[in-house]
Amino acid sequence: MKKEQVLAKLRSCGLVAVVRAKDADDAMRIAEACIEGGCAGIELTYTTPGVNAIIEKMAREYDGTDFVIGAGTVMDPETARMAILSGAQYVVSPYFNGDTVRPPDVAAPMTAATPPACATATAWPACPAP
Repeated sequence: MKKEQVLAKLRSCGLVAVVRAKDADDAMRIAEACIEGGCAGIELTYTTPGVNAIIEKMAREYDGTDFVIGAGTVMDPETARMAILSGAQYVVSPYFNGDTVRPPDVAAPMTAATPPACATATAWPACPAP
């Protein structure tokens, strides 16, 4: 799915399940239950230990389906790179950092959608012009 398709799917599904768990097994069970319940948007947070493996597994299992698998609590460009290379279709950060949404060293062109999850002026610092 292209970035624009991912964003359109997230808008149309109306709900994104943000999965934060104490370990990878719990996160996987929660994410699968959300999908079984019809939630098309799944965000696996980097506060969950072992989240890269979960993203990889779910990206493989749900490739070519209407389900959208993303990564949340992405705090820096390195984490964004790991998420994208693991198969995340979108990455979300709790604040805006231009380098995080445009990691320069991803092997392929930026393929994931990167909507910042900023809700306050302090979470959205001034960014230098590209």
